[in-house]
Amino acid sequence: MPSVTAVSLPATPMGPLSTFQGTLSIQGLVASATRFESPADKAAWGGSQAAAQRAKDIAKEMGFGIGNEKRSTTKDIGSTRYSDHHVSQKQAYGVDIPATGKKGTALAQAIAKAYGFPQEAIGTFQKHNFQFNEDTYRMQVLWGVKDHYDHVHVGIRRVD
Repeated sequence: MPSVTAVSLPATPMGPLSTFQGTLSIQGLVASATRFESPADKAAWGGSQAAAQRAKDIAKEMGFGIGNEKRSTTKDIGSTRYSDHHVSQKQAYGVDIPATGKKGTALAQAIAKAYGFPQEAIGTFQKHNFQFNEDTYRMQVLWGVKDHYDHVHVGIRRVD
């Protein structure tokens, strides 16, 4: 009969934020989202807010602040009501992270890598799907392209 050894697992599967190395891990996404306190918080914006939490954690761990998230205004910032940021988009969540230069590039790459988003698609307006909490979301990472030279945009929208 084979033996079984019990091991203790950390509370956060990817470890504390300071150990983040930009690796793909659904466990990391789940660990980030578990901080939402109520079922209503977890379900906000079709679950896309919880799915976006890992990107915010990565940004904070790398020393960045968080800029725009959901908003009701668009014209004054060159956006439209179809933006993941706009409050009319009930299944979407957008996060802008102020960044410049090589640090912005490193941030965009780390976020993309954590979600399995292709590096070559950063800043191309391409969207890629990922699974989170048994749902499908599409992601867009914009950096260094039309109006995205001073911030990294992470847009997440539930698609199923």
